[in-house]
Amino acid sequence: MRSLAIVLWVVLTAAACGPAKSGDTTPEPGSPAAAVTAGARGAVEQWRQAWEVRSVEALGDVYAHNLDVIVVDQGRSYLGWTQVETYLSTKLGAATEVHVKLDDLQIFQLGDGAAAASASIVREISDGVVNNTERGVITMALRADSDGTWRIVSEHYSFPPSTL
Repeated sequence: MRSLAIVLWVVLTAAACGPAKSGDTTPEPGSPAAAVTAGARGAVEQWRQAWEVRSVEALGDVYAHNLDVIVVDQGRSYLGWTQVETYLSTKLGAATEVHVKLDDLQIFQLGDGAAAASASIVREISDGVVNNTERGVITMALRADSDGTWRIVSEHYSFPPSTL
C-alpha cells in the first residue's frame, strides 16, 4: 500500500510541477540535487546492466527487499520482494540473451533521498529460438537507504499493443 502511495505521490508531484521552464535544468555540481540525480541515475544504469547479464541476484541489489516494493508489467502487479523476485526469475529463466536500451532518461528529484525516473525503453529478450522485442516506457520511484544505496521501490513498465 505504501508503494502505491509513493507512486501516486510521484505522479501528482510531477503533474503539479507544470511545464518545464526554459533554460538549463541540470543541477549544480556538488549540490544535493546533483547527488540525488547521480544516485538515481546510477541505480537505473545498474538495473539496465543487471538485465543484460540476466542476473536476478544483480537485479536484487537494486530493488527494495520489503513488502512494499511493487513492479507492474503490462497490467500485472507483483507486490513484495518475494513476488518481484519470482517475476524476475520467470522473466529471465529461459533467456539466453537480453538487450535493454533506455532513451530520454529523466530523473526528477522528489526530496533529499527520493527520485522518480522515466525513460523510453526497448527490451529484447531471446531464448535462443524466439526473439521478443518490447518497446515502451518505464517509470521508477527510487529512494536512498541510510547507507546511500539507491533502491527501486516502484517500477511500472508498459508498451503499446502490437495491433491498434
